[in-house]
Amino acid sequence: MKYLSEYVSEPLSQNVYQIIQQATNTDPKLRFETAKDLWSNLKQEFKNDSQMHLSFNIAILGAKQGCGSTYIAMALTSALNEMGYSALYHEKNKTNHLRKATEFVPSMVEKEYCFFYKYFHGVPLYGPGVCIPIPNEDINIFDYGSLYNSHDLISADIILFVCGNAPWNLEATYAKSESLNQHKERLFIVCNMCEKHFISKIAKLFSTPVFSFSYDKELFVVTEEKRQLAN
Repeated sequence: MKYLSEYVSEPLSQNVYQIIQQATNTDPKLRFETAKDLWSNLKQEFKNDSQMHLSFNIAILGAKQGCGSTYIAMALTSALNEMGYSALYHEKNKTNHLRKATEFVPSMVEKEYCFFYKYFHGVPLYGPGVCIPIPNEDINIFDYGSLYNSHDLISADIILFVCGNAPWNLEATYAKSESLNQHKERLFIVCNMCEKHFISKIAKLFSTPVFSFSYDKELFVVTEEKRQLAN
């Protein structure tokens, strides 16, 4: 998929990549039955292109697994919706956190491939070759976690990098800082439950202010701190 970007003038939508993945799936049973079906899906997607380019895309990245990037991504989605925006969470890592959330939030509802709870609205990660209708929202929040590549950042208007307080998070942040600083004009840093000396090191590393996020056990409750993060 990463080679497709070389042949187009603008980033392709996530829906187009899903269609292409289905068309090229190694299992013939998971592909489109006919070329007409493939063309029909692509035509419908490009028909919506005039609307899709108006979307604002936020890529959430993590320093290391367990740093809290998924928490930040979900909390940000809820806060934006509560503030009157139309935001959609996209699970792009393989942690399966969104489906696991139903275990401690029984009232979370799944409808038309999406999960809903209070102000939260999100799409879980589906396997390769699975093409689902994704709602067009004003803001798309893509949760890549700690495993991401440069292709994931192509269509991002904002890159939000999350680091935790553990020593290994600092090591991982230093390791990723050079590549992240290439996107400095759209890069923002969040220190999740970090001590002051840690925050100072991160701010100096990226030469930018850092948003300090404190401990909050209520993921889906929109607080003033979460509204500040959304702003």
